Amino acid sequence: MSTHALMRECCIRFRMYSAIVVVWTLILVVGWLGLYGLVHNDHTGQAYEQASFSNVGARPLMRGAIGHRRVQEKVMVQLAGDAEAVQHAAQRRREALTQLRGGGARTKTIPWCTPC
Repeated sequence: MSTHALMRECCIRFRMYSAIVVVWTLILVVGWLGLYGLVHNDHTGQAYEQASFSNVGARPLMRGAIGHRRVQEKVMVQLAGDAEAVQHAAQRRREALTQLRGGGARTKTIPWCTPC
């Protein structure tokens, strides 16, 4: 028995109900996929916000470290003509780094930032 003959045996009301069920099924599938996509995008956006705002407190520290590094480079450039002063500034910088790494007290002024 062919599909055409099988469909001819069904009444028109059954075929209409079947078509309505198929259309509603397709609408529900598309709607469910849309809602799933929206929820997934929402979770992804929240994860991005948490990841991007988690290091906001570290940015001023990084800017400060970059500023101190620029000051160090400026001092070394200013002292470039005087080898003894460069050695003295480098020694002060090493001592300050040793003190900071060793858990010494941190001060507001950085000793290697001032030229000789």
